[in-house]
Amino acid sequence: MKKALLFALTSFLSVHLTAQTGTEFWVAPPDVTVRHNNPGDEPIFLNVTTGNAPAVVTVSQPANPAFNGGTPIVLNVPANSAVRHNMTALKAQLETRPTNTVRNTGLLVQSTADITCYYESSNTNNPDILALKGANGLGYEFYIPLHKHAPFHNHDFMPHANDLAFASFDIVATENNTTVLIYSPVDVDGHAALTPFTVYLDRGETYSCANTVPATHDDPSTHPSGAVVLSNKPVAVSIKDDSNHNPSGGCYDLMLDQIVPVDILGTDYVAVKGQLNNGGDESLFIMAVQNNTQVYVDGNPTPVATLFAGQYYRHDMDYLNSSADNSAYVSASKPVYAIHVTGFGCEQGMAILPPLNCAGSTQLSFTRSTSEPFYLNLLVRSGSQNDFVVNGPGTATIPGSAFQAVPGTGGAWLAAQIQYNTTQVPVNQAF
Repeated sequence: MKKALLFALTSFLSVHLTAQTGTEFWVAPPDVTVRHNNPGDEPIFLNVTTGNAPAVVTVSQPANPAFNGGTPIVLNVPANSAVRHNMTALKAQLETRPTNTVRNTGLLVQSTADITCYYESSNTNNPDILALKGANGLGYEFYIPLHKHAPFHNHDFMPHANDLAFASFDIVATENNTTVLIYSPVDVDGHAALTPFTVYLDRGETYSCANTVPATHDDPSTHPSGAVVLSNKPVAVSIKDDSNHNPSGGCYDLMLDQIVPVDILGTDYVAVKGQLNNGGDESLFIMAVQNNTQVYVDGNPTPVATLFAGQYYRHDMDYLNSSADNSAYVSASKPVYAIHVTGFGCEQGMAILPPLNCAGSTQLSFTRSTSEPFYLNLLVRSGSQNDFVVNGPGTATIPGSAFQAVPGTGGAWLAAQIQYNTTQVPVNQAF
């Protein structure tokens, strides 16, 4: 099915942006199946957006001297502009495949000024974006917040055993002599469940971990959800769940994001409801990283779950109405991951949510890359909802009347979801 891309940009009005703005980004590009609208893993783009300063952006593969013919990619991006660089010709050098193998595919993006950056797998029927987290994406300890929700099973493209759609986590080292310890609660390629194993990586080297056994790869119960990644030097980790079915229709879609280490996590999160069909199982997955973590919803003092490290609670958001009661507030007694699976119709994607204690931003740059439905999700402290200004080539506005109180926050937080047409937010133009 064709996937209409949902852009959910969550902005916090505060001091400065820490989640996705920076001058250095690392990523292990994912292995996306070629079988979904063959060739399903292309085109591939790297998207860069500048703020008030122009930037010279250099893209390289430190572990692969032959990348791009031996010459790093250099992009000159004016202030308040966006570049969508086509990298499809480099696909064989980008995708981190096969699993259980040290590869040299780590991508390094360096800039002379602050930018936002994301990697885009943009096949018409199976697109998603991988928002790079910059310095906030680097760390020493990660849990893998993949789901095991049975209705979100992977599409089975058998008998093409070499091009399966599966769930994985992908690691890239930022320094030489990096030792990575991985512990998975389920079998993964080359390693038995509950048996820690070690991978040795140098700067720019990558490793993909997954279950790709043809008979079971599409079963969410075999996803390495709750796996632990420990490293002696900073690494970046991303998660992928390819060609995921949605129970409300015949769609199956790619879901990607880069996660953050446990020291970046918080205890309070808000998810703004998307536009999935009724019965689409819009979900907020809350994963614990410490034992005896209690989870609360919308300020209710009675916990809905008590979790051990690596376990998650799924909060079903189908009961919400996007035009009224448009958000859910989830808190925990200890730091947790929050993964939001959302979309519209039966087309879905996922994103890691920033905690409410995230420093936030007074300015956010973005670019609409398709003419398909486009939504802006905003979360703001009460009292600031009338302070938004949109600078760009379109006619978009952010009226204070679009915001609604987030339940359980005592009116302290307000949320909005606003849809824009291509006159209000034109395609391929920076805001």
